[in-house]
Amino acid sequence: MTRIVILTSLALLSACSQDDAPRSLSPEAANLPVPAKLPDAGEFARYLPSQAFTQLSIATNEAAALKRSIDTLIATPTQATLNQARTDWRLSYSAYITA
Repeated sequence: MTRIVILTSLALLSACSQDDAPRSLSPEAANLPVPAKLPDAGEFARYLPSQAFTQLSIATNEAAALKRSIDTLIATPTQATLNQARTDWRLSYSAYITA
């Protein structure tokens, strides 16, 4: 076991490069135009919580509908309430996955 650890350590150390100098850009990359303005990260920071809240609200509403249909199924077990519970489960699961 000790030999395996030593050999693995030596293999990892030998794979490390001692060259710390930055590489130069390829001619194609060096000739690319520099963007006039970088994208605003603030816009994304405002969008993300809003989108997350919307998706999680939809998932919460679908889960509440699923709970109601399961309660109805338990109270009155019929084929119609079973089909409704299955439909609500699919909608709830889909909303959860996309959230």
